[in-house]
Amino acid sequence: MISRRPAFQNPFEQRVTLLRALAAPGPIVVSGNVLYLQLWYYAPAQLKGRLLYIADPASARRLTKSDTLDRGYLALTRWTALPVQEYETFVAMHHQFRVYAAGSGWLIQRLEEDGASFDPLDEDAGGRLYFVTLP
Repeated sequence: MISRRPAFQNPFEQRVTLLRALAAPGPIVVSGNVLYLQLWYYAPAQLKGRLLYIADPASARRLTKSDTLDRGYLALTRWTALPVQEYETFVAMHHQFRVYAAGSGWLIQRLEEDGASFDPLDEDAGGRLYFVTLP
């Protein structure tokens, strides 16, 4: 018997909270370092630029014992329009922003260390959306 391959399901479209959040103005930061690239890749073209990853190799190394993804994302920005910003640059310009907390990564812990407050806005099976305020 030949088994059929399951039909492709766009992983971005299953993130209803993220889709709704991107309908409102402003950037959405994805906290999961591996998940970010998948979501960005499958996001509709008109939304890709608003789906951000915040990179900080030093924080990644300290909090997860690996900085490979953060260094890789920063390198990719030299060749593609991947919206990645360094942590210190981003937080200097944004004291309030939304974070889609999904997947593993270091960002939430670093924001907590920096005294951020997290107000839950919405959630779906894949993640939670927070409004983050830095002191």
